Amino acid sequence: MNLEKLRGKAILVIDDEPDLRSPLMTEFESLGCVVFEASNG
Repeated sequence: MNLEKLRGKAILVIDDEPDLRSPLMTEFESLGCVVFEASNG
């Protein structure tokens, strides 16, 4: 998979557990994504 295609994409991470959201957000941000979060849907 070409992860370069993710750069600049908007990603929404939704989970009620901050301990699960945080590493996902960090990983997507390291790939150059614009990350938004929500604690519930």
